[in-house]
Amino acid sequence: MAPATSKKRRCSVCRKTGHTKRTCREKIGQLNTHIFVRTHGEKDHSPHVIDLKGSKKRALPDVPLFREPKKHKIVRQTIDFASHVRSHYKKIAFTADKIVPKKKQKKTKTLPQVTPRVKKVKKQRAPRFQFKFLPDTLPWRHLAIASVALFVIAAVPFPAISYYRQAQQTGNQIVDASTHGFVSLQSSTLDVLRADTAGAQAHLAGALAAFDEATSLIEEKHQALQFVAELLPIIGPELKARQSLLQAGQHIALGNTYLIKGISESAESSLAGTERLHILRDHMRASRPQYDQALVALSEISASTIPSNYQQAFQEFQILFASFVDDIDDMAALIDALAHVLGEDDFRRYMVVFQNEGELRATGGFLGSFAICDFQKGSFLGCDIPEGGSYDLKGQLASYVKPPVPLQLVNGRWEFQDANWWPDFETSAQKMMWFYEESRDTTLDGVIAVNSAMLERFLSIVGPITNSAYGVTLDSDTAVHTLQHKVEIDYDKEANTPKAIIGDLAQQFLTLVPELSAIDTIRLVTGLHQGAETKDIQVYFSHPSTQQTFTDFGWTGTLLPVQAGQDYLMVVGTNIQGQKSDAKVTQHIEHQAHIQDDGRIIVTTAIRRTHTGRVGEQFYGGPNISYVRAYVPQGALLQEAAGFEFPPEEAFHVPEDWYADDADLARIEKKEQVHLDSGTRVTQQFDKTVFGNWMITLPGEERVAYFTYELPFGIPLNTQISQTAGWTGKLLPAQIKEASRYTLLVQAQSGAQSTFSSSMIYPDGWAPAWRSSDDIVLAENGATVQQESMHDMIYGIVMEQSHTH
Repeated sequence: MAPATSKKRRCSVCRKTGHTKRTCREKIGQLNTHIFVRTHGEKDHSPHVIDLKGSKKRALPDVPLFREPKKHKIVRQTIDFASHVRSHYKKIAFTADKIVPKKKQKKTKTLPQVTPRVKKVKKQRAPRFQFKFLPDTLPWRHLAIASVALFVIAAVPFPAISYYRQAQQTGNQIVDASTHGFVSLQSSTLDVLRADTAGAQAHLAGALAAFDEATSLIEEKHQALQFVAELLPIIGPELKARQSLLQAGQHIALGNTYLIKGISESAESSLAGTERLHILRDHMRASRPQYDQALVALSEISASTIPSNYQQAFQEFQILFASFVDDIDDMAALIDALAHVLGEDDFRRYMVVFQNEGELRATGGFLGSFAICDFQKGSFLGCDIPEGGSYDLKGQLASYVKPPVPLQLVNGRWEFQDANWWPDFETSAQKMMWFYEESRDTTLDGVIAVNSAMLERFLSIVGPITNSAYGVTLDSDTAVHTLQHKVEIDYDKEANTPKAIIGDLAQQFLTLVPELSAIDTIRLVTGLHQGAETKDIQVYFSHPSTQQTFTDFGWTGTLLPVQAGQDYLMVVGTNIQGQKSDAKVTQHIEHQAHIQDDGRIIVTTAIRRTHTGRVGEQFYGGPNISYVRAYVPQGALLQEAAGFEFPPEEAFHVPEDWYADDADLARIEKKEQVHLDSGTRVTQQFDKTVFGNWMITLPGEERVAYFTYELPFGIPLNTQISQTAGWTGKLLPAQIKEASRYTLLVQAQSGAQSTFSSSMIYPDGWAPAWRSSDDIVLAENGATVQQESMHDMIYGIVMEQSHTH
């Protein structure tokens, strides 16, 4: 029997290949012909235009209208200081030793008239020293004005002090009002994140009222005073900073207005999902210019101008707000990608696979169940969840290909349930799609993988869920174990539909989500984001730009590229015939890089696995059989491997001779070799070298295995840098330092319960000079780093050895 050829997508009208039902012309005119007509109710609008009016009704009735600061023309003003002096002398009389009120004075003194005289003086030499306390870049006009101001302060002290006190009082009033506005703004922003538009509007109204009060102080009451005060070197910079605080608050308030309006409009239930996303995206982009101007104003503010009880909060706000503004463009791009995923322009079909990390596989867990979900125009059309789980495709698979050699321990034929063989999720997802298309004769637009840990996270948000049809109650602590019992033990043996409960619960979850409160919705979105960061959710989409957007967010489970001269490590375990024992296995990965005297790097990676299950325990009491792979820099040479154990030869299934070699397997796994001393399989994958071998850990036991290998590059130990300290460099000889750098990129496997530690050891005489993170602990001739929960990270250090010349 020869292997069947690949089948292409057929037209659903005429069942021929080469076209789709949209372009089918064979049955045009017949009654059963499907003709799709695109209609547009109105012209598309530019995403950069925001209609804040919408209707005659105000969007935020409780929020006072925002006013742009009035711009006044710069005019030359004459300040009559003499009038101020005379007015003060009319109120206050001076004596030699005290000040006497006018009504108690017997005789009024007048200032004598002084006629200036011009006296000729001899020409003098220029002074030998000149004052350099004024900056050379100070404009001459400002210098002249400042000089006049200083003269006035010296000549007429009491009017100047009066001006200073008035300016100081005005500044305090301005900063008090602006600070109150900022506090309200922070509350408004928090309400926006909680989707509490009513609270956001109320706090925004308070912020705008406070800013309006500060604006009135500046523009209406003390404008001339502010002009003079800004020229005074004592208080000018402080008042400018406080004005910047006011301007920043006004711009942030306007930006928040856009966001609140966007959230309110996107919550309209009559709109399609993609329309809601577009409304939110357009308002986010409209808010960006306001936020940018606020950032400029915030950069001109010193925390010392803020009341002391608000200084720390203000500094934290500056940092968080800058991060928020940086994320706006990313969020808008993400919304565009989500709109495409939800079928804004066409029909979309995705496979959602549910991975059980209790039976660990390369992308997170065994593919026990899956769903086929359809979307169009932003609307969810429904999901089809096979009651037999991933094995439902077994009888429909038309192709016969040989599986990877380790997978032959379970099957001589490669099938869908074992498709997630590679840790690079994009590659494994494409293989899942290939198996589905070969079985169902239809194509998919992407794959979304969800680990069982997400079920626990979901239940921790919404609370326990009871399913009366199957008589189960699921909570965050026992949900996985309960489902395993229902799927593998307590199911209808006659109907043979063990995964039917999965579909029933999925429909129950989908019904529950729209009924969540705003707070729970935000918590759910946050949980989804956290799941993507921990690789409990991974996505692949066939549309290139959409896939790239999600890759930039780190949600695609991609093996990262290695830079030249950079160490790399990813340890991947694959449970084959080990039941669900990984739920009881903890793993510690210990990495040690030892730099030799000649710069060569010898690395030892040890894997310590501990089985905490009990012998005979249901699901977990069997031996944990894991095929372990270590991904390291391409070209690394294996020197030694030990601690591994090969399964019995007779336990493997031999593929039929006529099964075809899998094209993807041949393309990805190249240059296969076997290390004779240890039986380690060595291949080249994803521009990395891979060492693979078996570990078998019995319940209650601990097993340690390791790979020792030399990296394909060394570390230069003679890169010299010169260090001198200021003027000492002219008196003492320069200190010549030999510097060396080491970096390591570590990636974690989805679903694995692992901790990680790494140490780097240099030859004697070398000492650490720099580290990339505070998590790195420096030692006398190296450094160490530890992770209590393994995650993707990169770290590096710089070492130096000093010699005096």
